[in-house]
Amino acid sequence: ELIDILEDLGWNLHDVVAEGAYSQFELDFHYTNLLEMADRLVFLRILLKEVAKKNNFFGGEIKILDICYGLGYNTLLSVLHKPKGVKLKIYSPELDEKLVKSLKNFSYPKEFEKIRHIIDKLSDDFIYEDREIFIEIVIKDAREYIKTLQKVDIIYQDAFSPKVNKELWTIEYFN
Repeated sequence: ELIDILEDLGWNLHDVVAEGAYSQFELDFHYTNLLEMADRLVFLRILLKEVAKKNNFFGGEIKILDICYGLGYNTLLSVLHKPKGVKLKIYSPELDEKLVKSLKNFSYPKEFEKIRHIIDKLSDDFIYEDREIFIEIVIKDAREYIKTLQKVDIIYQDAFSPKVNKELWTIEYFN
Protein backbone atom coordinates (compact mmCIF):
# COMPACT_ATOMS: atom_id res chain seq x y z
CA GLU A 1 0.00 0.00 0.00
CA LEU A 2 2.76 2.43 0.98
CA ILE A 3 4.74 1.74 -2.20
CA ASP A 4 1.65 2.25 -4.35
CA ILE A 5 0.99 5.62 -2.72
CA LEU A 6 4.58 6.78 -3.24
CA GLU A 7 4.56 5.61 -6.86
CA ASP A 8 1.27 7.45 -7.48
CA LEU A 9 2.94 10.59 -6.13
CA GLY A 10 5.76 10.22 -8.65
CA TRP A 11 8.57 9.57 -6.17
CA ASN A 12 10.26 7.21 -8.64
CA LEU A 13 11.05 4.38 -6.22
CA HIS A 14 13.92 2.41 -7.64
CA ASP A 15 14.64 0.06 -4.76
CA VAL A 16 12.72 -1.29 -1.78
CA VAL A 17 14.93 -3.39 0.48
CA ALA A 18 14.38 -5.38 3.68
CA GLU A 19 17.79 -5.47 5.34
CA GLY A 20 17.21 -8.86 6.96
CA ALA A 21 15.66 -7.53 10.17
CA TYR A 22 11.91 -7.59 10.68
CA SER A 23 11.69 -3.85 11.05
CA GLN A 24 14.55 -2.50 8.96
CA PHE A 25 13.43 -1.38 5.53
CA GLU A 26 14.92 0.97 3.00
CA LEU A 27 13.03 2.98 0.41
CA ASP A 28 15.30 4.40 -2.28
CA PHE A 29 13.80 7.06 -4.47
CA HIS A 30 15.03 9.67 -6.89
CA TYR A 31 16.32 12.75 -5.14
CA THR A 32 15.03 16.22 -5.82
CA ASN A 33 15.79 19.74 -4.57
CA LEU A 34 16.42 20.35 -0.87
CA LEU A 35 13.05 21.90 -0.04
CA GLU A 36 11.07 19.17 -1.77
CA MET A 37 13.18 16.46 -0.08
CA ALA A 38 12.49 18.02 3.32
CA ASP A 39 8.76 18.04 2.51
CA ARG A 40 8.95 14.42 1.38
CA LEU A 41 10.57 13.31 4.63
CA VAL A 42 7.92 15.06 6.72
CA PHE A 43 5.18 13.60 4.53
CA LEU A 44 6.72 10.11 4.68
CA ARG A 45 6.76 10.20 8.49
CA ILE A 46 3.05 11.10 8.57
CA LEU A 47 2.19 8.56 5.85
CA LEU A 48 3.97 5.72 7.65
CA LYS A 49 2.08 6.49 10.85
CA GLU A 50 -1.28 6.63 9.05
CA VAL A 51 -0.74 3.42 7.07
CA ALA A 52 0.37 1.63 10.26
CA LYS A 53 -2.70 2.94 12.12
CA LYS A 54 -5.09 2.03 9.29
CA ASN A 55 -3.76 -1.52 9.14
CA ASN A 56 -3.52 -1.90 12.92
CA PHE A 57 0.14 -2.71 12.32
CA PHE A 58 1.05 -2.75 15.99
CA GLY A 59 -2.01 -4.70 17.09
CA GLY A 60 -2.93 -2.05 19.61
CA GLU A 61 0.45 -2.30 21.34
CA ILE A 62 3.94 -0.99 20.61
CA LYS A 63 6.89 -2.58 22.42
CA ILE A 64 10.06 -0.49 22.53
CA LEU A 65 13.54 -1.41 23.70
CA ASP A 66 15.39 1.77 24.69
CA ILE A 67 19.05 0.79 25.07
CA CYS A 68 20.66 2.99 27.75
CA TYR A 69 17.91 5.12 29.27
CA GLY A 70 20.23 8.02 30.14
CA LEU A 71 18.15 11.20 30.46
CA GLY A 72 15.16 9.36 28.99
CA TYR A 73 14.55 11.55 25.95
CA ASN A 74 13.76 8.64 23.58
CA THR A 75 11.27 7.12 26.01
CA LEU A 76 9.70 10.43 27.01
CA LEU A 77 9.28 11.61 23.42
CA SER A 78 7.67 8.26 22.59
CA VAL A 79 5.18 8.86 25.40
CA LEU A 80 4.46 12.39 24.19
CA HIS A 81 3.87 11.18 20.61
CA LYS A 82 2.10 7.90 21.38
CA PRO A 83 -0.68 7.12 18.88
CA LYS A 84 -4.16 7.21 20.43
CA GLY A 85 -5.62 3.85 21.32
CA VAL A 86 -2.22 2.15 21.43
CA LYS A 87 -0.63 0.72 24.57
CA LEU A 88 3.02 1.64 24.84
CA LYS A 89 5.42 -0.76 26.57
CA ILE A 90 8.98 0.46 26.97
CA TYR A 91 11.84 -1.56 28.41
CA SER A 92 15.14 0.14 29.11
CA PRO A 93 18.38 -1.22 30.52
CA GLU A 94 20.62 1.38 32.16
CA LEU A 95 23.80 0.97 34.20
CA ASP A 96 23.81 4.33 35.98
CA GLU A 97 21.32 4.07 38.85
CA LYS A 98 22.39 7.44 40.31
CA LEU A 99 21.61 9.15 37.01
CA VAL A 100 18.07 7.74 36.91
CA LYS A 101 17.44 8.74 40.54
CA SER A 102 18.64 12.28 39.79
CA LEU A 103 16.20 12.83 36.92
CA LYS A 104 13.43 14.14 39.18
CA ASN A 105 15.65 17.22 39.63
CA PHE A 106 16.68 17.54 35.97
CA SER A 107 15.45 20.55 33.98
CA TYR A 108 13.63 19.05 31.03
CA PRO A 109 12.11 21.18 28.23
CA LYS A 110 8.73 22.72 29.06
CA GLU A 111 7.00 20.24 26.70
CA PHE A 112 7.79 17.51 29.25
CA GLU A 113 5.86 19.21 32.08
CA LYS A 114 2.65 17.34 31.19
CA ILE A 115 4.44 14.04 31.84
CA ARG A 116 6.45 15.21 34.85
CA HIS A 117 4.58 12.69 37.03
CA ILE A 118 5.98 9.90 34.85
CA ILE A 119 9.54 11.24 35.14
CA ASP A 120 9.23 11.50 38.94
CA LYS A 121 7.79 7.99 39.28
CA LEU A 122 10.54 6.51 37.09
CA SER A 123 13.19 8.39 39.05
CA ASP A 124 11.83 7.00 42.34
CA ASP A 125 10.74 3.48 41.40
CA PHE A 126 12.26 2.72 37.96
CA ILE A 127 8.80 1.71 36.77
CA TYR A 128 5.63 3.50 35.64
CA GLU A 129 2.32 2.05 34.57
CA ASP A 130 -1.14 3.28 33.71
CA ARG A 131 -3.80 2.00 31.28
CA GLU A 132 -1.90 3.08 28.16
CA ILE A 133 1.76 3.22 29.20
CA PHE A 134 4.19 0.79 30.80
CA ILE A 135 7.83 1.81 31.30
CA GLU A 136 10.46 -0.23 33.10
CA ILE A 137 14.04 0.85 33.65
CA VAL A 138 16.24 -2.06 34.67
CA ILE A 139 19.64 -1.39 36.22
CA LYS A 140 21.49 -4.02 34.26
CA ASP A 141 23.99 -4.49 31.46
CA ALA A 142 22.09 -4.19 28.15
CA ARG A 143 24.00 -7.18 26.72
CA GLU A 144 22.47 -9.42 29.38
CA TYR A 145 19.09 -7.73 29.55
CA ILE A 146 18.26 -8.14 25.85
CA LYS A 147 18.55 -11.92 26.22
CA THR A 148 15.48 -11.87 28.48
CA LEU A 149 13.19 -10.00 26.09
CA GLN A 150 10.68 -11.32 23.63
CA LYS A 151 9.90 -9.58 20.34
CA VAL A 152 9.96 -5.78 20.31
CA ASP A 153 8.69 -3.48 17.57
CA ILE A 154 11.18 -0.63 17.90
CA ILE A 155 14.74 -0.47 19.19
CA TYR A 156 16.43 2.77 20.17
CA GLN A 157 20.14 1.94 20.05
CA ASP A 158 21.20 4.96 22.05
CA ALA A 159 24.35 3.67 23.67
CA PHE A 160 25.93 7.12 23.36
CA SER A 161 29.03 6.38 21.28
CA PRO A 162 31.49 3.58 20.53
CA LYS A 163 34.13 5.64 22.32
CA VAL A 164 32.13 5.78 25.57
CA ASN A 165 30.22 2.44 25.44
CA LYS A 166 32.36 0.32 23.15
CA GLU A 167 30.79 -2.94 24.42
CA LEU A 168 27.44 -1.88 22.93
CA TRP A 169 28.89 -1.25 19.48
CA THR A 170 30.61 -4.57 18.79
CA ILE A 171 29.78 -7.11 16.10
CA GLU A 172 29.08 -9.68 18.84
CA TYR A 173 26.53 -7.37 20.46
CA PHE A 174 24.65 -6.74 17.22
CA ASN A 175 24.57 -10.45 16.39
